Amino acid sequence: MIEIRLCRDSDILAVMDFINQHWRKGHVLATSRKLMDWQYKADGGTYNFLLAYEGDELLAVLGFIPMDRYDNALRGNAAVWLALWKLRDDVTVAGLGLRVLRNLEQITGARTLAVNGINATHPPMYRALGYQTGSLRHHYVLNPSSPRSLIKSASRAVVWPFPKRGTAYAHELDGQDLQQLRWSAHDQGKSPAYFEQRYLKHPFYRYRVFLLEDGGCKALMATRTARRGTAAALRLIDFHGDTAVLAAAGSAFETLMQQEGVEHADFLNAGLPQGVLEAAGFACLDFDGPVTVPNRYEPLEIKNHRVHFAVKTEQATPVMIFRGDGDQDRPNLIQGNDA
Repeated sequence: MIEIRLCRDSDILAVMDFINQHWRKGHVLATSRKLMDWQYKADGGTYNFLLAYEGDELLAVLGFIPMDRYDNALRGNAAVWLALWKLRDDVTVAGLGLRVLRNLEQITGARTLAVNGINATHPPMYRALGYQTGSLRHHYVLNPSSPRSLIKSASRAVVWPFPKRGTAYAHELDGQDLQQLRWSAHDQGKSPAYFEQRYLKHPFYRYRVFLLEDGGCKALMATRTARRGTAAALRLIDFHGDTAVLAAAGSAFETLMQQEGVEHADFLNAGLPQGVLEAAGFACLDFDGPVTVPNRYEPLEIKNHRVHFAVKTEQATPVMIFRGDGDQDRPNLIQGNDA
């Protein structure tokens, strides 16, 4: 008899052990209770995992991240991001994985269900379930004042992208600034409170949140600097607001790169209007071309890496997806007492 139910507090150690045994040994969510609690602990003595048990045997787990956990005011208007969907390899119950997913769709009632970072072989399965699939574009721009060591090129004929002069300004915001900012919620459920809770209060990563402004256009943007040795990159992690401001933000991005002492900035995205980042000086990476722009820093991998996604939505407006959505931007390496 299969029981599918939400994870209770008393289950979480079994879930962490399951991840260690059946997902990947030493995985950060198997070793860091602090990160597990930050990302998945919910109200009412539960965690945001759906579990499939047969007696005392845990057969499958499906983690999920409701965006309204960062701002209760967004409830009913926020996406739910799937994460860490795994069945034990020895499971013989036909269709159990899909049963778990269908159960999650029913209990969340979300207008938008999505997953960021699916296996490259899984898009056909998601399309069969009614999801749209694709991969994030990887835009990048170089700091004119910095040498390059992270980005490589197999061709001397490459024209490197540098920031284009623009009129937008980036004003850094703290938690109090965000609390005072009046902004209506987006259909996907992002708000100033979301940016404060999701980014400024993260227990491990140091994020910065900016208000981008150009005339009457404004947007919120979260960034994080990834450093490996003497090399560093400015990662544009999340965005919410008027996309037109990006086209005028070349000078603002150059200033931020110089402040952080990085060699380049990059932005993984889907759903942005074509050309807005190019207008600021960014280039869109050709994953099969001569240029290599790393996406993985923990550990550092100097190679191109596609991030595939799937999304099913009832909303009329196009869904925009960024690196910060789901669990793409979380630590992979936590050591010592920080865990």
